[in-house]
Amino acid sequence: MTDMYLKMTATELVMHYSYLTQAMVRHTIDIETSRRASHWMYKQRQEKAKEETVKAKKKRGKLNATKALIIYKSRLPHVELARRYGVHHVTISDIKSGRSWRKVTGHGSK
Repeated sequence: MTDMYLKMTATELVMHYSYLTQAMVRHTIDIETSRRASHWMYKQRQEKAKEETVKAKKKRGKLNATKALIIYKSRLPHVELARRYGVHHVTISDIKSGRSWRKVTGHGSK
């Protein structure tokens, strides 16, 4: 490999160096462009996830006393009740165990 450089004239060496430099610059620009593109795509995914979260929060209905009592007495699975009422399954679990809506459900009082 070094023999190749020894046989080159000064002009050929400069041209070869210029070619390598341009290739390195192009490669660096390609890397930077791909970084920007991946960052842009990351931001797009992040914004979409944020929008979906906001939509989901707006979709969720707040529970009232009647719904809480129906949930408390229901024998359906927690996940099914959560889907039906637009709340998280942990909320259903809290109602059934008496951690929330205790005054309405009468859980634990005798």
